[in-house]
Amino acid sequence: MSNQEIYKGIRGGKDVCLKVLRLFPSDDSARKEKTISELCKEALLWSQFDHPNVLPFLGVNNELFPIHGFCMVSPWMENGGIITFLQKNTGHDRLVVCREIAAGLTYLHSCKVAHGNMKPPNILVDKAGHCRLADFGLATTVHEASSSFNPTTATGSQKGTLRYMAPEIILMSDDSDSASNGRTSKIDKFAADVYAYACTLLEIITGKPPFPALNDAAVMLCVVTLNIRPNRPTEAGVWCPDNVWGLIEKCWDRKPKQRPMAKNILSFLERIEELRRSGEPWDQY
Repeated sequence: MSNQEIYKGIRGGKDVCLKVLRLFPSDDSARKEKTISELCKEALLWSQFDHPNVLPFLGVNNELFPIHGFCMVSPWMENGGIITFLQKNTGHDRLVVCREIAAGLTYLHSCKVAHGNMKPPNILVDKAGHCRLADFGLATTVHEASSSFNPTTATGSQKGTLRYMAPEIILMSDDSDSASNGRTSKIDKFAADVYAYACTLLEIITGKPPFPALNDAAVMLCVVTLNIRPNRPTEAGVWCPDNVWGLIEKCWDRKPKQRPMAKNILSFLERIEELRRSGEPWDQY
């Protein structure tokens, strides 16, 4: 079961998204208050962001859905998620998509905020066809409120996230002692975002999540133990230029310090677009 529900509402005459978080399986009032406090902090941070590739924030409501306790309000994105949008708009420029996602991620990182849950369902498309990053910063709080997170037993949206997790994040999540011994603080969450960005680009190219034929346990074996990554798509007609695939391979390097920073990814993609606009060879840059 998913730990959130989405409803469409109206605020000020405009369509809005009501994201209701299913957080409280128990009657632990202290835990509930702590979680709401943490979510309010996330909401306050979100409200300060202003970028064309980041989903705007409109407010919170903890009275509209009293049973679950927390509802976050944002503009309604009528084009939905990026994968559904690309399936309906097959001619949409995927290089622009790659660059817009990188731009949103670069902005978050410049604000010292890691997304923490980068994957296609959290990339929405606005009315003008531009990508908007959503759900940044909420993943950890929601997982902690719902249950202790273990990738081998998680369900719903948590389970789907595993395929975009960097190996160091999977190892940390599967270690019940990590939180207590302080090893979580050593994780470079910005580098983990970059790994997830690579997995996201793969799905944008292929329309399928990483390792679509494998179950989660097998994915963990490939990523963590065997250091295996998905193969480059070879199907006829699939958009996958050499330089974009090279970028993906750099971004999902096993060593976090070897992955490029988001701002460098953005500069690289902007340069490719510049070459393409000028009519120069760009796909080998």
